Amino acid sequence: MARNIHELIQKKASEYHLKTSNEIQIDCDWTAGIRDDYFKFLKELKKVSGKEITCTLRLHQVKDKNLTGIPPVEKSI
Repeated sequence: MARNIHELIQKKASEYHLKTSNEIQIDCDWTAGIRDDYFKFLKELKKVSGKEITCTLRLHQVKDKNLTGIPPVEKSI
């Protein structure tokens, strides 16, 4: 899935002549139930893209960080 998403980003950037940066931001309202799969996806996306991976962060994820975990990314917004 990470490879497919990376390829889609590249395709759309080329198709629409978009200027890209060295960052991919992922928005996911993850929960404890999908945490491991989501964090694995983030790590794989970083590996296949070679880009900095960032993600959005919601207040309930901060409040319950012991349960939801801290994503393996350079920064959260």
